[in-house]
Amino acid sequence: MAVSGSNSCEITEKDRRFAEKCRTCFLCEYSRRKQKGFAFWIVKTIEGNLCPYCKAYEKVYGRKAYEPRDNMSSGEDVGKGEEEKGCE
Repeated sequence: MAVSGSNSCEITEKDRRFAEKCRTCFLCEYSRRKQKGFAFWIVKTIEGNLCPYCKAYEKVYGRKAYEPRDNMSSGEDVGKGEEEKGCE
């Protein structure tokens, strides 16, 4: 029986596009940077459960949309989650 694309741990091109939208989203980017305030609360409690871009960000990068990046200035987190996460 075939497994649906959304349930598999394979990262598709669509996931990458959606994760890029989340990466450039003002609300999510602000939350990753500041780690406090109303925007952070929204992304942490609401967006992460509803937003397909936030879900794709978690799948591609291996962290929640509101979690801070390792290196804030250079954007070195791009693609990092792929090596760290493995299919189980």
